[in-house]
Amino acid sequence: AALVKSCFEAHTRLWLATPYFVPDETVVNALVTAARSGVDVRLLVPQRSDNRIVDLVGRSFLREVQRSGAKVFRYK
Repeated sequence: AALVKSCFEAHTRLWLATPYFVPDETVVNALVTAARSGVDVRLLVPQRSDNRIVDLVGRSFLREVQRSGAKVFRYK
């Protein structure tokens, strides 16, 4: 709830870092809405986590968020 609220209240930037990116549809929609409204949305996620299933699921969400104009950065 706090993350979704932050997405909708952001005016300039919304930068998030997480070791596991597996959001629900509400979070994805909030991130997409923020990016499309001109907020500088950036996500920092690992290139590869220690959980293959999380990586596979997270990729589809990351693509959707990235298509909305958000930037995705991956670290090793």
